[in-house]
Amino acid sequence: MATNANHSVGFDISPDGCLNNRLELHGGWLLRAGEWVRVPKQRLDLFTDAVQFVEIGPDGLVTRNLTGFTQDKNFLYVITTSDGKITAIQDWRNQSAGIRPATGTFPTSASGLSTGDVWSNSGVLTVV
Repeated sequence: MATNANHSVGFDISPDGCLNNRLELHGGWLLRAGEWVRVPKQRLDLFTDAVQFVEIGPDGLVTRNLTGFTQDKNFLYVITTSDGKITAIQDWRNQSAGIRPATGTFPTSASGLSTGDVWSNSGVLTVV
């Protein structure tokens, strides 16, 4: 499957904007028709109890689906939700560069984490 994943930059997860099945992404940059275009932050309501594929299209719109990444869209994340909360995230933003996706599940306590780590408590993502 072809991807334009190397033609977008940013789109980090915003811990302050994520609650339960809601995902908020910081803005980023998208290469469109040879020009870098700034894309503002976006918020998605995720499916409940599902593995979903989050991607950004050439129009700058972030979408999610249950079937897999879509050709000609930039891969962002694979997100798992369970019991109304985000329970796991795989980062696919660098996939076109041959980098394996980073996989993470959120601990339910901040103990033992380093500054900048993200954890979840009752569905709220928090940066330590």
